[in-house]
Amino acid sequence: AVAALMLLVLAGCSSVENLPLAGFGLAPNFFGGMAADEPHAVIVARDVFSAGGSAADAAVALYFTLAVTYPSKAGLGAGGAGLIYRPDEDEGDVTETLDFLPVAPPDEVAPDATAPSAVPSAVRGMYALQSRYGRLRWARLLAPAEAFARFGHPVSRAFAHDLSLVADRVLEDREARRVFAPGGTLLEEGQQLIQLDLGSMIAQLRIKGPGEMYNGAMGRQLVAAFRAAGGTLNAAALRDYAPSWRETASIPFGHQTMHTTTTPITGGIAAAAILSLLEDGDRYLDAAPEARPPSHGRSGDA
Repeated sequence: AVAALMLLVLAGCSSVENLPLAGFGLAPNFFGGMAADEPHAVIVARDVFSAGGSAADAAVALYFTLAVTYPSKAGLGAGGAGLIYRPDEDEGDVTETLDFLPVAPPDEVAPDATAPSAVPSAVRGMYALQSRYGRLRWARLLAPAEAFARFGHPVSRAFAHDLSLVADRVLEDREARRVFAPGGTLLEEGQQLIQLDLGSMIAQLRIKGPGEMYNGAMGRQLVAAFRAAGGTLNAAALRDYAPSWRETASIPFGHQTMHTTTTPITGGIAAAAILSLLEDGDRYLDAAPEARPPSHGRSGDA
């Protein structure tokens, strides 16, 4: 599936010196912050936030920029989940989760399919988030990612490392090699990466919305690319996919209430339950030393 998606959306490579980023302006009395694993995407999200966009707007801009600058971790074929909190003095605070995890491949697959392929879900997930909580226009949030793809950006240390881990597979694939290994050598940190087809794809999503990927010409191309690579994605599964809004799992924690995502993402629930047990009546702090896990780094500890 990953190979098929790369074949569809990645092509072309040249070198440019400057990147024209879309300006967002500066909102008065701004205070906020964003965090991610790639600096260019964080700067874009910060600018959206500082221009008066909501946290949802910033998250959408962050994701699409990461799909260009750090596709090994957040490509257009990705999925995930979100935990959303909105304070409201009049109607009461709102805390909920958005589930846009990739959906399992369909039961009925083509006879020649060899690679199970989940339905790409992040694009519709981001649209659902921005539709409910966004302030800025959808098209405006995707413009920086499109610019990065069309005009290029310096490869980050993190992405260069990820490329090195799959060097053999990248060099074996003609389209991937043309983008990520021009001249037969993998791109390294600081070198310029241009992805013209990916820029065109983001431009279609910017202009036409996510429906183009799930029920349009882009969706048909995506299904064909998956099938050509032996994937199991079909048009019906792609068209019918929709993210889900759900209530959070809430756990008392001292004088506060801890919220986390619900199933099928159980890690947050487990962590919240452990923290709640540790806090309950100071049982951990009051326990005898031999009843606690040993400290790391001391001689003789297991």
